[in-house]
Amino acid sequence: MDAGIAILQSKNNGNPKRSTWMSFVCGYSTLTHKHLDDLSITLFYNGDDIFVDSGKHSYGSSPARGYVRSAKAHNTIVINDKNYQLPEPKIANDKITITDYASNQIYDYVKGRNFAYEGVTIERSLIFLKPDVCIILDRIMNGQSQKVSQIFNLGPSTSVIQKDINHTIIKAPNSHIHIEQLNGADELVVHKGNKDKPYAVISEQFSKLT
Repeated sequence: MDAGIAILQSKNNGNPKRSTWMSFVCGYSTLTHKHLDDLSITLFYNGDDIFVDSGKHSYGSSPARGYVRSAKAHNTIVINDKNYQLPEPKIANDKITITDYASNQIYDYVKGRNFAYEGVTIERSLIFLKPDVCIILDRIMNGQSQKVSQIFNLGPSTSVIQKDINHTIIKAPNSHIHIEQLNGADELVVHKGNKDKPYAVISEQFSKLT
């Protein structure tokens, strides 16, 4: 709870390297190296990196570092294509925190909130039904019309083979991942990586973009 990190996982006893492993970030105790990654997830499934973190990249204030620290560079919810302000750690728990969790042989569950966007409250719940189904429930509440985006950053070895608002299929070396949007959406946009912009890139090595 203090670190703002939850791990949801299911071990493949026959082949441990193909186990399922998810992370969920929401909260922090220090601003050192902190990214705008609250309510974000990563997913390692069947030996493949499916949803990935942006990485560290470097120090300084380069456009690349600015991007990998941004909300868009993480698998989270973004309001109006903007970043949010990180409160000081002493008061962060009032706005950004894990609020609930449970774990047993059938499922792992975690819930968090991010109230750091001005005038908006966001809650995300993850239910991981072991070994290979994850339900993401996002609740966004505000008093005016705003653009809300669910961001999914794919691993370098994945590709989108079916693109549809309600049902998208991602191909990885060892698996196919099906994403079903049960509430519908206005549009689905797939961004290709651009190192110059930068956009849709990750930093797997220091000061390098993939």
